[in-house]
Amino acid sequence: MGLSYWSLSAWAKHKVKNAVSIMGRFEETLSYEAKQSGVDGVICGHIHHADMHDKFGTIYINTGDWVESCTAIAENFEGEFELITWTKTLPKPEKKKRRFLRRKKKPTN
Repeated sequence: MGLSYWSLSAWAKHKVKNAVSIMGRFEETLSYEAKQSGVDGVICGHIHHADMHDKFGTIYINTGDWVESCTAIAENFEGEFELITWTKTLPKPEKKKRRFLRRKKKPTN
């Protein structure tokens, strides 16, 4: 159809303020628990959109998911984590040119 990827469920989740608020508190709570446990950070996935930050005093990485947000986390050769969004790595679909063929009229007898 020549359209780019679009997820209805991802759109709906971003529109629901209550869900976003709950997910934000999840990030903050998980980061707090990681800090209290003395670890460098936490990696989780599938409950929220993909993200990487340290705004709560510890490293928080959420992989998102492969189906809805089309994201994954990978570790590069330097030992750093990278967020991969496969819809951003795909070439944009070409717009198809519409061709209309002129039909030959049948001879009338």
